[in-house]
Amino acid sequence: MVETGPESCLKFSTLRMLESTTGREGEAAITACEESSLDSFPEQPTGADVSQVDVDSDSATAQLAFKGSFLDGQRLRYAFVEREGRWKFDQMLGFVDLDAARLILRMGREGLMQADTPQEGESISCWIDRMERMSDEELEELLFGDRDVSSDCTAKSNAI
Repeated sequence: MVETGPESCLKFSTLRMLESTTGREGEAAITACEESSLDSFPEQPTGADVSQVDVDSDSATAQLAFKGSFLDGQRLRYAFVEREGRWKFDQMLGFVDLDAARLILRMGREGLMQADTPQEGESISCWIDRMERMSDEELEELLFGDRDVSSDCTAKSNAI
């Protein structure tokens, strides 16, 4: 069983992880995580297979293959840190073996199901098209890098 809810944000992740996954800093990252945890629609992983764990004192890395959610079928490498007796996600290090077509399909499907306006649907469709033309490295940078690309497809959909 997967534990979710606002209290799970800092229980399982460091602030660094929340900042990288929400694109916000400090308290704003925590608030964004707490708000998104209340949304019952997005698919949550139903489990994960953990392998290749490497522990060094209070830090570790491991590969996770998630079951369920848009990451189903993907293996990713994460960094963890131990804080107050609990291991927490600290950083997503990258895909181990990316199935880009499957990832884009699942992300696009989830995004389109959540679109509230035709403009949001157009923006998501634009991103699906862009991601399909990216290399694996570009896709990983888009999803987990520091590059701000938020306005690329939004500007296009606002012109429609």
